[in-house]
Amino acid sequence: MNAGGPAPVMTVLELTRYRRARIWDDECPGARYPSSKSLQGEVEAASVETPPRRIALELVVPHGPRVSYGLLGGDFKPSAGRSTLAVITHYSETPFGVGDRFESPIAIAPEKPVAGLPLELANAVLTGVEDAHTRGAAPSPGTLTIDCAAYGEFGSSPWFFRSLASVLTALLSRGWTSESDLRRAVEDYVA
Repeated sequence: MNAGGPAPVMTVLELTRYRRARIWDDECPGARYPSSKSLQGEVEAASVETPPRRIALELVVPHGPRVSYGLLGGDFKPSAGRSTLAVITHYSETPFGVGDRFESPIAIAPEKPVAGLPLELANAVLTGVEDAHTRGAAPSPGTLTIDCAAYGEFGSSPWFFRSLASVLTALLSRGWTSESDLRRAVEDYVA
């Protein structure tokens, strides 16, 4: 929570094609996880100034009988002394499916969300950030730290976490002033 700033805000979006999203501005919704290791990478940064911000995005995307699920959150801090965007992705060392349950009203049964980010999903995050940059959405030079996540035992894949990272990066770089702006940003980046 931003000390002395506005209270965190959570927005629920009913998207097209039965997709659903919850977005937290300035908060991680109880999906922090123990991490002693991280992946690090560098991505080109935009020349426009991006303000510091923490965002978490939870997304459910049906694909016929299969449903993708995931939550990814991070903290962006600009740095005038950098020329690139450093991406630090903390991951959990527990086996896939092992960990504290994450209660989600948008996850579709029989999904069982688990707080954490296994290495096999964390590997896709940097590629998702690069994808967003390629599509014109990149924060200014600074550091993006991914430290909030939940995944589904059935509906999470590296491909889906790559997509989540792309949406998260777009949200951090674009900002929004209304729910329709937020909806458009998510719809533009969700596969």
